[in-house]
Amino acid sequence: MKRFIIVIILVCTWNQIQAQGTTVNPLNTWYFLNTRATIIEKWSLSVEVHERTQGVGEEHKNFLFRPSIDYHLNDNTEASVGYSLVQGPYTVPTGEIWSQVENNLWEQLFFKFNSGQFHLYNRLRLEHRFVGTFLSDGSQGDPAYGNRLRYRMGGMRDLKNMGDHTLFVHAFDEVWLPMNEQVEFLSFGRNWFYAGLGWKTSPSTNYQIGFMKQRDFKAGSYSNTPIVQATFTHNFKLN
Repeated sequence: MKRFIIVIILVCTWNQIQAQGTTVNPLNTWYFLNTRATIIEKWSLSVEVHERTQGVGEEHKNFLFRPSIDYHLNDNTEASVGYSLVQGPYTVPTGEIWSQVENNLWEQLFFKFNSGQFHLYNRLRLEHRFVGTFLSDGSQGDPAYGNRLRYRMGGMRDLKNMGDHTLFVHAFDEVWLPMNEQVEFLSFGRNWFYAGLGWKTSPSTNYQIGFMKQRDFKAGSYSNTPIVQATFTHNFKLN
């Protein structure tokens, strides 16, 4: 528990430094669908679908499709391998707006545990990214390869039980660290801090609405993006 608290303090401190030179981007709204199907004992298939917009659904920013296969070592630990397709607009040197596509493969470890009334978790993901590029004339170039490490620490706590339904709170912090082809760290890339409320209608289904602050570092400066995030999660069994 002491280590958990120390990590929270360090992340919050890092989130506050370098405040000068920070730009604030317009509000975004993101819509998530998370689902998982248990195939047989210890094995499951998961799928995430994201639609990310600027404003309140006004302008498309990104679409993400992320399937994975998961192996459950025990009730608290799982390992996954997956794929992500990320699509979004990109302004090429000629001024035209084209569609940029990223394909990435990833491995992930997930650990969860309880501390008092809190349900805590840690997630570590290593991504192998192939990001679309464009040449000076606006034509498409070869994909740029890079790696990225993402670490998320979060937790949930039930607030009120109402029959079969439960109101709960969910918060997490996630650090993004870009890496080169040799899997060596390059710099701090991004930080997500999220806090929201959830409504659990059954052990396998819940709805969440929350606010996330995205902090990006690029070319010696920071930018903040405020995000309202709506999530629907549903899990089921195939066997």
